[in-house]
Amino acid sequence: MSKRIIFLALFLMLFSLFSCKKKGEEKQDTEYILSYHYDNKVDQETYKENASVNLKSLNLVGFVGWYENPSYTGEKLDSVVMNKNIDVYAKIENKYKLTFHYLDTTQEIMVVDGTKLKDIEKPNVLGYEIVGYYLTQDLNESFLVDNSFEIIIDTNIYLKLSPISYTVSFDSQGAQEIKSQKVNYGMNIKRTERPCKLNYSFKYWTLDLNTKEEFLYTTPIMDNLVLYAVYDEVSYNDILDEYIPDEIEESLDLPFDDLDVEFVWSSSNEEIFLNSGIYNPIRSDVEIEVGLEVVSKGTGESQKYQKTVLIKGYNLKDLVPGDVVIGYTSSWYYKGYSEEVLKTVDVLDISFAYVYDDASLKISDIQTMLNKAVGIAHKAGVRMCLSIQGYGEATEQFSNCAADPTLRVTLAANMVEMVRKYHLDGIDIDWEYPGSYSGRIFTEDRKNYTLLMKEIREGLDKLGSGYLLTAAIPSWGAGNFEMSALAQYFDYYNMMSYDLENPNSGSHHAALNPSSVSGGTTVNNSISESLVSWVNAGVPKEKILIGIAFYGKSIIVNGTLNNGLGMAKSTTTQTKYNNIAYAALMEQRLSQIGKPNNYTYNFDYSSHAPYQFRASTKYFTTYENELSILYKCDYAKDNNLGGVMIWEIGEDSTNTLIKAVAQGMNKWENEEIIVGSDLQISIDKKEVIIKPVNEVINSVLKEDLIYYADNDKVEIIKQDDSKALLKLKETGNVTVFATSSDKTVNYGILNLEIK
Repeated sequence: MSKRIIFLALFLMLFSLFSCKKKGEEKQDTEYILSYHYDNKVDQETYKENASVNLKSLNLVGFVGWYENPSYTGEKLDSVVMNKNIDVYAKIENKYKLTFHYLDTTQEIMVVDGTKLKDIEKPNVLGYEIVGYYLTQDLNESFLVDNSFEIIIDTNIYLKLSPISYTVSFDSQGAQEIKSQKVNYGMNIKRTERPCKLNYSFKYWTLDLNTKEEFLYTTPIMDNLVLYAVYDEVSYNDILDEYIPDEIEESLDLPFDDLDVEFVWSSSNEEIFLNSGIYNPIRSDVEIEVGLEVVSKGTGESQKYQKTVLIKGYNLKDLVPGDVVIGYTSSWYYKGYSEEVLKTVDVLDISFAYVYDDASLKISDIQTMLNKAVGIAHKAGVRMCLSIQGYGEATEQFSNCAADPTLRVTLAANMVEMVRKYHLDGIDIDWEYPGSYSGRIFTEDRKNYTLLMKEIREGLDKLGSGYLLTAAIPSWGAGNFEMSALAQYFDYYNMMSYDLENPNSGSHHAALNPSSVSGGTTVNNSISESLVSWVNAGVPKEKILIGIAFYGKSIIVNGTLNNGLGMAKSTTTQTKYNNIAYAALMEQRLSQIGKPNNYTYNFDYSSHAPYQFRASTKYFTTYENELSILYKCDYAKDNNLGGVMIWEIGEDSTNTLIKAVAQGMNKWENEEIIVGSDLQISIDKKEVIIKPVNEVINSVLKEDLIYYADNDKVEIIKQDDSKALLKLKETGNVTVFATSSDKTVNYGILNLEIK
């Protein structure tokens, strides 16, 4: 019984299970509908039970999100689980375009109606911060808005920007403080002043003293920085030996400034060696102390050095009677001296000092020359004298001081003190016209002039022997001076034998002799005529130096006869002579000689003076050239005069005329001999180079130039630039001529004694 029951129970159970399985296999999956409500329409999507769905996004302006409640209460839905039919409702809000304007740039965003400015992400403007929001482009303060401003329509916002700045500080490592810099974002620092400390030389700035990597000024600044100075060590222990020799024989070019330090020089005797490096020695050797203080520009710290040096004295040229050359050197032409000048000139007169009413001297115009030129001249053996001006209105002070016994003594003492202080070799007096401009008659000035010269002479003699007293005196002015009485005081009389032109005609201004052409010279006003009056007045010939002019003078005349010489001056155009320096004359006119309708070169052999003429403009120029200078030198020697004087050496920067003076006064042997005057030259060489006057070399005349000799003792070989090689074949005398090819124009002659 029990077995049957158990079997039945098992059967029923199996049947039940089988029946249930069949029944389940026939059941369908459950589905639900998701309904999207928006813009007055519905989109539906079907999903299986328990499906998880991410709600779609709507591409609609103002779309906020989905809600189950059509009144949009409750939470905003991003996703749903489908366990029923679900309806979701899209919340749509109004949105507006907000446009930010800045730095020529615009940035647009959409914002919901009523959004406040504080809740909107602002533009990120690199290197700037926003300091204001404006509704107008001109940033009118009346339209400034703050962060509570609401966007309720399309809106333009203009940004007021301020650059972001950073501070760059400088650690000079013990040098002077370097100011920090405020630098805008992305910009570069400015180059700083150089940090300076003693015994160190600044190299560059670095961010890290360990790596010492150089910080470049082109590096953009994007943060606050500290830069550190990097230096090299420097020693000045050898600087005195570098710049100061043991023996000083000339002015030194001393440094006064370096990158990091100043050099302060000192001298124990500044009358001999100035702290500027100017060498102005006395006639004997002397030891002095030269000091140097090296001062840091940054900290003011200093180190001192000192050295004993020997200042070498100088030896002056001998003043050979008959060969003396004095040259005036003015402040307005001074640019140093050429080798030719220093070889040729025995005495240079610095021009000018001026007399004040109290008998003191004004030297401001010539201070540079007193400091620099004296030492240069002395090294070459050339004497330097101070010339005191007394021309025109400057005569009054000269006259007043000479007339007063006390002032006369004071003036002479002041002149002598200038000689002592600046180590000069004498005084030259340029009081040219006693009795003119002074308010006194010439007889009174003439007497006082002599008394003043006596005081100066006595003062110079107290300094020692060999100090010169000279004077410039117009060639025609012997009667205005006590010429004979002055001989006991003067070493030389400088005859101003220039500016002698006839003011009413084209005439020579520096004629050696009267011209055979009427009006070509002023009556009784040539050198030879003046010499007679000077000798008759009691002037020793050996003390007379005749004047040579390194300049010319021009005037327009009214005719062309004799190439303008002697022609009356024009009454309608230029009626007065104008001066022109020889260097300018050479540059502007000499090269034009011989060209059609241009200047002609002429030489008046009666006056021994050159002149130029341009017929088309009737422009007449009187001047000196190599030929006239050689004739004057020859004349000085033939008449046993002391030599020649030049006004003014700076007017011939070409050295053309000074070479002629050198040849005429036997000063030094030129490489080239000028075919010039009657002066005889002795030659002991086998070959010499000869040349004509400069007017020929620098003009078309050279194309017509020939040389010939009066005998066969020489061989003439034509060279370039109109020069010729002269081969000397045997001893004896020979005369060489430089002429035009048809021998109608003589450019010069050369008398040679061949030894």
